[in-house]
Amino acid sequence: VLYWLMCKDKSNWLHLFLFFNILFFGLNNLYLALILTSIIAAYYFIRFLKQRNYSRQDIIDLVVGLSPLVIIFLTVKSVDFVEDRVKIPWGFFHHYSTIEGLFIGKETLMERILDSFIDIRKVSGESVAYLGKIPSILTIFSLPFFFSKRVRGFFGKIFRTIWADILLAGLLVVFTFSGLLQILRFIDLSILDIFLQFRTPGRFSWLLYYSLCISSVGILDYLFKRESKLLKGLVILSLLIWAYEAADSLERRTSGIFGENPYTIEKIKSFKQRSVDRGLSPEVYHGIHLLPMTVGWSDKFEQRTYFGSYYNGFRYSLATGLPLTNALLSRISLGDAMEIIQVSGNPLIRKEKLIKLGSDKKLLLIKGKDEKITPHETVLFGISDSIPGDDRVEMASLDIFRYEQWYDKMIDSLLNDSLIQVTEPVFFENYDSSKGKERLDDNGVASFPGGKHVLLEDTFPSLMEYGSEVSLW
Repeated sequence: VLYWLMCKDKSNWLHLFLFFNILFFGLNNLYLALILTSIIAAYYFIRFLKQRNYSRQDIIDLVVGLSPLVIIFLTVKSVDFVEDRVKIPWGFFHHYSTIEGLFIGKETLMERILDSFIDIRKVSGESVAYLGKIPSILTIFSLPFFFSKRVRGFFGKIFRTIWADILLAGLLVVFTFSGLLQILRFIDLSILDIFLQFRTPGRFSWLLYYSLCISSVGILDYLFKRESKLLKGLVILSLLIWAYEAADSLERRTSGIFGENPYTIEKIKSFKQRSVDRGLSPEVYHGIHLLPMTVGWSDKFEQRTYFGSYYNGFRYSLATGLPLTNALLSRISLGDAMEIIQVSGNPLIRKEKLIKLGSDKKLLLIKGKDEKITPHETVLFGISDSIPGDDRVEMASLDIFRYEQWYDKMIDSLLNDSLIQVTEPVFFENYDSSKGKERLDDNGVASFPGGKHVLLEDTFPSLMEYGSEVSLW
């Protein structure tokens, strides 16, 4: 994209390459789609401010550069059936770009050096786009050239040409997502709408990372070609420092994380054979449900993951072709998340997810051998048929038709119990008509200043007869 922006005469082949490049990578990563199209839009916005008009070629370039984002947006909209995601996911107002993230980084050599002298603000890992010491020094050294009209020669080419507009465009994008949009939350959150789904605006500083590093390489190349042994020596020293810092960062970030791929055909072969022996197939089972409770990320519920269950359950999923009914997916439906949690809930709660799956097939339950399930989940295992597992997992086959019969019988038994009082034992106030100032979205919150206040004033004879319990949350 940076090369395409720098080209004055863009061929049709270059246009096609850019278009499919953004489309392919953007469909794989929506952040890349927005980041790449943002730099294009910002660049032509800056050009318009300078020239006060657009040429026909500029319009063509804009259409080619921005149309992949439109196609990606329409594609995602057309295939996305989820309507109840959390509207304000956590992260957008936390993982924004910072000066520290760009010039100091997190757990870097620069941070360790500075931290021994001064108390520096720690940054979120998602806010980091650390340039490194050499690019940071060269960037700070080059700042005056942006504001001096007397610059000529090489530095004039960098800071008075298309590349200068690209650098400013990158800065504009970063400021928009980590500055302007952050301020809008104090005005009206609804303005941000879809931008809130990009919960890590700090990633937009990748633009500055790449453009400033490329600028630094250009400056070092220019200095190395000068007729000065001192400058050549400084350039070589700078490259050595840069290389050492990069190696140090890679070593710390990648140490101990590499291993053999556990999902190869050869590695899955033993799981496939065990699955065949136990009749674990899509013809018999809807899918695999992992225990203890495992649910994808929805920004509403937080729970730990259980490696023994998920790691081996995933391998059985590959071996059998059975989907995971509670896979660790990102930004799942809020309703789906609650239905998954419901499966592990109190036996008195009807498991809506099981009902939706249907009673024509069974559900395969898998738990890691070393994982402990809750008493409620033990009941679920208890009404299922045990299946021989292996040295890693325990399995059970849950017959959904039998579950429905068991549940109805249990409820009927409880309702016939003379100890159960069927009255109106619950009063619920949700403040849906209230607009408290602390609300994030819609209504449904009450706020009071310090002191004593009447939260509720009413009479409840049925509650008083049996005693009552008050819960505020």
